[in-house]
Amino acid sequence: MSDRTPASSSAVRFRTGMTGWFRWSLVVVMLTLAVFSWAAPGDDASPSERTWGPAVLVLVAVVFASMGVTVRADRERLLLAFTPFYRRSLEREEVVSVTAETWSSISFGGWGVKGWARSGKGLLLNASLGRRGDQGLRVLTVDGRTYNVEVPDPVGADARVRELLDLPEAPTATR
Repeated sequence: MSDRTPASSSAVRFRTGMTGWFRWSLVVVMLTLAVFSWAAPGDDASPSERTWGPAVLVLVAVVFASMGVTVRADRERLLLAFTPFYRRSLEREEVVSVTAETWSSISFGGWGVKGWARSGKGLLLNASLGRRGDQGLRVLTVDGRTYNVEVPDPVGADARVRELLDLPEAPTATR
């Protein structure tokens, strides 16, 4: 899943998420479990168990369906988000560099929102579970924070975001 606004606009948006078949398989399983737990909760189930169990499963299905990484840039700011759990907006003056990078998600501890922006490796925002999930943008800020954000086309995203934020070109490095 990717979404990119036209290059001629004054803003750009990149979005990635879990593979379609994987995401929707999880959603279907959760919704099926919700229906079965509501329709046949068991003889000794209390009314609250009949309501809360299916409600939690539907909530989990909604979270899986909406989960994804978004990078949005315009001339004033850079938005980094892992929907629905994390969102960070950086003003143009806060960003030192944006580079296309390759990394190992396992070195961060897996996929999702991993790490800490002030650590040596930085914060990882990754939703692809192995598909394209090892490449994206590395964003460095003036106060030393590092964000590793998955995008579908890191080289194109790098160039477009740097152009919008008026940042100098930096060499591509691989970790």
